Amino acid sequence: MTSTPKSAKLPSPSKSVIIVTLSQFRAEYQKADDFCQEVTSFVDEAGIPALNELRNAGHHLLRALDDDGKVIEMDDLLAARNHARRASYEACEAGNLFALGIIAKFKEDYATIPVDGTVPDYTGLLKKAKTAQKSVEQGRQNGFDRADDHTIRIAAFRELRECAETLELAREEMNKKSDPGRALRLSIWANIIAVIGIAWAASGFWPLNRAAEAPMSTTRAVNKAVTPVIADQKTNSAEQPKRH
Repeated sequence: MTSTPKSAKLPSPSKSVIIVTLSQFRAEYQKADDFCQEVTSFVDEAGIPALNELRNAGHHLLRALDDDGKVIEMDDLLAARNHARRASYEACEAGNLFALGIIAKFKEDYATIPVDGTVPDYTGLLKKAKTAQKSVEQGRQNGFDRADDHTIRIAAFRELRECAETLELAREEMNKKSDPGRALRLSIWANIIAVIGIAWAASGFWPLNRAAEAPMSTTRAVNKAVTPVIADQKTNSAEQPKRH
């Protein structure tokens, strides 16, 4: 008597029936894995919660399949897909919080300095940050299904990351605005040093291409000047009569 192969066990009738295929799970898992690497290139600490979700996805996948690789537990395959989506969410939340921290620090550091001339659409950038912050806070509430909005949050992270990197690149120019005399002082000192260097080289005193020979040349010049004086002193002392 031959045994019939098991068919996939569908969710209970009380639940809405959602059918997930292995190819769909594979696509969600690969997207989550790629996105986790993208976020960890921005902030290293983002990887830990996301990796836990990916492990859970793998655990449910094993439970969903039989030894021949056929789906026998649809609930577990659905859970595996949702964990893959939540991995994207966890990575996204960590990345968003890090980006929001950069934006908040920039806003605090240059609160009294005009920014619009250096950062285009600075006001719009801050509005985007505020919207993202609200979405992060909403995701922490109980009963919020984090698996459903991962695609929106991925797009939000990429936008926030671009905003944060824009502000970081603007810091150099903003620092010049915060200390306007600094650039002038640096320019004056650079000009002074350049003039001294040109005058020094033009006078022939320790030419730049012979700087290493300067100490030895100076020593020889001093010896050449001092030697005749020492010789004359010896001669004079020899000619003086001895006292009795």
